[in-house]
Amino acid sequence: MLFGEEAIREIVFISAVLAGFAFAVVVQLTPLPDARRLTAWLIGIFLVTAAVLLASAFVGSLLLVRFDTLQANIARGMAAEAVQRAQARLDRQGTALLLPFVAGLAGFLAGIGLMGWLRSPRLGLLSTLCAVVCVVIVILILSA
Repeated sequence: MLFGEEAIREIVFISAVLAGFAFAVVVQLTPLPDARRLTAWLIGIFLVTAAVLLASAFVGSLLLVRFDTLQANIARGMAAEAVQRAQARLDRQGTALLLPFVAGLAGFLAGIGLMGWLRSPRLGLLSTLCAVVCVVIVILILSA
């Protein structure tokens, strides 16, 4: 299988944690009397990010249930052809799980990059630089 059970567990865990952080940012920014466009954009970015990452965690959890069901069916003597079809379907779904996870991670990093601009240009540059460095590190690790 392309995606093992442990890899999906990690994606679910990271998605859930980042969704919680994104939602916490929304809760903190929403009551602010600040009417700048940047504040509204940040609320929107983190809200969408939280929703996408929650979807990723939910779909990943369902995939884990399907893994368990497949393993139980294999133990009961499921036909080899049916096992191969089920494994191929889980591979496709595991690969599809990466899309909302990566989109949520990108949104989260974009929000981090913009967050500093609420306070000052200096902090804005620092937060943008941190987000860019994080993206570069992720790309380098994934391309290795």
